[in-house]
Amino acid sequence: MAITKPVTDECAFIEENAGFIFGKLAVEVSRLASIKVERQTGGIIS
Repeated sequence: MAITKPVTDECAFIEENAGFIFGKLAVEVSRLASIKVERQTGGIIS
């Protein structure tokens, strides 16, 4: 038990951080994509 518990805690910690990082990444990608679309269309799409 002493060996498995820290491993599961660490995995949960990594999963939480991964969700946070991927969430920020998705927001950034969508933001950049919308900027790119605005440039292509001359700012028609808001």
